[in-house]
Amino acid sequence: MGNKWILSDLNNVFFSHFEAEQSLVKNASFILFHPVEKGASGGNNHSRCSACQMEMDRRARVWHTYQMNFYSRFFILFRFLIFMGGILALFGAMCVSCTETGESGKNGSTDGDGDVDSDSDVDSDSDTDTDSDTDSDSDTDSDTDSDTDSDSDSDGGTAEICDGLDNDHNGIVDDVDVGGDGICDCLNIGTVGEIGPWGDGGNIFTEWLQSRSSTPPIEIGDGELTEALLEQLDVIIILRADTAEMSMDGTPPHHAFSDAEVAAVTDWVNQGGGLMTTIGYQGDETSEVVNVNRLLAPFEMGYEPETNIHNLSGYIETWDTDHPISLGIDRVWMDNGVSPIVGEGQSIAWDNADNLAISVAEVDAGHVIVFGDEWITYDSQWVDIEDQQVELLWVNMLKWLSPTEECQVEIPPILVE
Repeated sequence: MGNKWILSDLNNVFFSHFEAEQSLVKNASFILFHPVEKGASGGNNHSRCSACQMEMDRRARVWHTYQMNFYSRFFILFRFLIFMGGILALFGAMCVSCTETGESGKNGSTDGDGDVDSDSDVDSDSDTDTDSDTDSDSDTDSDTDSDTDSDSDSDGGTAEICDGLDNDHNGIVDDVDVGGDGICDCLNIGTVGEIGPWGDGGNIFTEWLQSRSSTPPIEIGDGELTEALLEQLDVIIILRADTAEMSMDGTPPHHAFSDAEVAAVTDWVNQGGGLMTTIGYQGDETSEVVNVNRLLAPFEMGYEPETNIHNLSGYIETWDTDHPISLGIDRVWMDNGVSPIVGEGQSIAWDNADNLAISVAEVDAGHVIVFGDEWITYDSQWVDIEDQQVELLWVNMLKWLSPTEECQVEIPPILVE
């Protein structure tokens, strides 16, 4: 019993008689646990023993009372602490509620969020989000989207680059068009065969296209179309692939497409590639039609046989206006072209004599365009012409040929207008 309880001012309330009772307990314990002295003769002193017994009983009752008081005070203290804890918790909850419902003290605002503005969040700006800017999203940039970049979309990504990834998280891979000209800068185009000798030597793939895209076309020429080569490309344009020598300038013939090449091109288109064929580079189109039709046959498309060659001439002014390629197109010139086979693919353009000029098809994930002439490849012939929309037609076709979820960029309104 040598230890003392120390509990701030509560000691005065619960243990004010601690010291006095401790003294009584010491005396009681001495009598309870020490033997009674004997008389001089060695016998018991009965008179003293009787008094001693009464004192022992009294002090035993004191000891018992002290024990009961000790445990009683302990439980009273325990319940008091629990009660005070509950009071503190209730007070804290009331303070939070008071801050959110009143808020008329230090900050002078009554919106219920605890800050000094009039919105419902806890920051110091005037919007309803929790960041420090004045827009309505939850990031710290100055746009109105909810991502952390500085553009105006809500993609949550970074600026798009040509890396095969959807960096800006808009669902389109490599949709980069720095110049805003409608040509995707990441589009990988391959040209098969040679440009024709007609016109003033213009070549859409060396001047017009390269000035609008940071990815120059790959000139395959007379090279073999292999799976490894095709994997690098998004779009292929077939130029002059005639197996006869060019009558005008003696350009060597193109090799005949092999079965392996046809199979490779077919698989590539089915997996999302875009194939476009042009025709009409030679005075005699027979061998040219036969060779190009090899590539088109797996898609049940092709050009009309030799009996109908050179049947396309003049303006193409009738268009299927529901097709994306026809967007904004009124007229385009063709000269000594060859009609695609009617009934194969979807017909979308005709000349004034109702000859089919353009046929298209969606094949699995890929796209095919059978174009009935080659005049549009000479950009020197149409770059300054105002009554035709050849440039817009190229933009429309390249966009439609591109993979559905890759390299899809907006067409400039100025071209459509």
